Amino acid sequence: MDLIRDVAAVVGCISSVLALLSIFSEKVQSFIKKFFTKHTKEIVEIDAKQN
Repeated sequence: MDLIRDVAAVVGCISSVLALLSIFSEKVQSFIKKFFTKHTKEIVEIDAKQN
């Protein structure tokens, strides 16, 4: 259980740091947007076909 708690703490810290950086930096915002757009392209296409 300690391992799961440690992993969750690290993931939480990383997401918090990314959130703070994205609030204050437009470069980070654009990088995160490009990253998620690139990796969710297939999901968006399937959703468009279903609609």
